[in-house]
Amino acid sequence: MLAVVQGAVLQHEALSRGTVAVEADARLSEREREVLLSLERGMRIREVASELVLSENTVKTHLRRIYEKLGVDNRHDAVSRARLTGQHLAARCGGLRRPSG
Repeated sequence: MLAVVQGAVLQHEALSRGTVAVEADARLSEREREVLLSLERGMRIREVASELVLSENTVKTHLRRIYEKLGVDNRHDAVSRARLTGQHLAARCGGLRRPSG
């Protein structure tokens, strides 16, 4: 029930801001979108770092930038805000990069 209420609040915020949320999502780098997609899939920082071949600190830096750009302060809200923009993350980032070898 709480998640539904929070989702409604986020949706109201996005609608009241008009195109701000869409513009914020558009500013995300490809790597930030990859990190956000991993969060959407429920991955932890360590798992994201391993999947994207990054250090955990680099993933945390990407998270801080994502939060700033989307105007949120946690993972759940970041994913919700990105969904509210109408942009499907998987389609925009072209899939995750896999290490070769």
